[in-house]
Formats: sequence, C-alpha cells, structure tokens
Amino acid sequence: RSRLDEAEACWRAGACTAAIIMLGSLLEGVLYDVAVARHVDGPSPDDNLAKLINLAGDRKWIRQDVIDYAHVLRNHRNLVHPKKQLTHGYAPEDDTVRIAWNVVVAALNDLADEPARKN
Repeated sequence: RSRLDEAEACWRAGACTAAIIMLGSLLEGVLYDVAVARHVDGPSPDDNLAKLINLAGDRKWIRQDVIDYAHVLRNHRNLVHPKKQLTHGYAPEDDTVRIAWNVVVAALNDLADEPARKN
C-alpha cells in the first residue's frame, strides 16, 4: 500500500517518471510475493519483473490483456536507468502515469479474483 501511496504522491506532484518507476516496482513486488506464496515445487521464483509477468500469465493469475500492458509498464519502469531515457528521448507525462496506474489496478484486481476464475 505504501508504494501505491508514494506513486500517487509522485503523480500528483508532477513527477511522472518517478510515479511510473514506483508503479513498476509495486507490480514487481506484488507478483513476487504472489509467486512465492503460491510456489509448490521446483526452483524458487525469480524476482525479475519480465519473468514474473510471464509466470503470472502462464499460471492464469492475470488475464492476457493485463499481461500485455504489464510488459509495457515494465519497459517504462526501466526508465530508472537514465541512459535508457536519454537514448529513447522519452519523458512520460500525466496520461502515461494514468495508463500505468490502470495496469497495476487491473493486475491487482485479477490477482484478487484469480481463485474464483480458475481458467
């Protein structure tokens, strides 16, 4: 909850890059916690966001449309690396944060509904 609050504070302050980084971090943390909690056998889950998103898709924890957008959020979250932002000439704005916010909310909703869905 605290990361969501921080992301919102960044967004409201106009710190769009920081908000997107926080939202990507939140998604990574939630997916990792779910992966660890639902882990049954084999190697322990990796904390790599791309792998966690794919695992969530493979296990049907999150719907495919959210998986697709989560990968876009992951790519934007990587703006934490200044070189990536510089080479792409990219500066996220308010609407981009709104999209990222909705991706995180959709993922959280899917994770909450997943036991009832069982695809």
